Amino acid sequence: MIREQGFERALIEDIAESADVGIGSIYHHFGSKEGLLLALIERAIEVNQRYLEEGFQVEGSPIQRLGATQGAYLRFCVEQPFYFDLIILEYEKRVATYAPDAVSRISAIAQAVLTRVTDLIVEAQTAREIRPVNPEHAARFLWAALNGLLASGRRSDELHLDPDQLKAVLNTGMDIVLEGIATKQGLKHLETAPLPDAGGKSTTPNRRH
Repeated sequence: MIREQGFERALIEDIAESADVGIGSIYHHFGSKEGLLLALIERAIEVNQRYLEEGFQVEGSPIQRLGATQGAYLRFCVEQPFYFDLIILEYEKRVATYAPDAVSRISAIAQAVLTRVTDLIVEAQTAREIRPVNPEHAARFLWAALNGLLASGRRSDELHLDPDQLKAVLNTGMDIVLEGIATKQGLKHLETAPLPDAGGKSTTPNRRH
């Protein structure tokens, strides 16, 4: 109901009726309508984690896995747009209203992802695939840039990007960023790295343009 009607228009009475539970039961478990939304946001984060894990577990060199993780996030955005909206839009809109422990819990999950990306960049540096840049700064930039790009796919004006456009722009962006920090060895591995695909398929064309 929240997905179809929006959070403001979805009534707790209708949600309870659809779930075949009493209104009091919802308040008992979630505290409020906002608490119910927070539970959905945490569910969305769990799903997002599963997508990202696919990227982290891809076979390949560290720089290839870094690119695969970006592709996994793209698939999450395209295949789970409602969950993406919950994490990027709804949570940020209401973060000030949530209890500190809930905010800390969600922030810790996001930080864990950033830490894994940072570790992957360090691993790529150890493998001499990425030149000496600050790993934490690079990870945070990739995270912020990717969120900003994927949010373009959720716009309703002329700046909206469809899945194919998102994939094309992401590929260009990853070329700019990864090739900009890659060593010669890293560039060689990127040439055969699977490109992110919104439909869950992978292709292996030469990345150099």
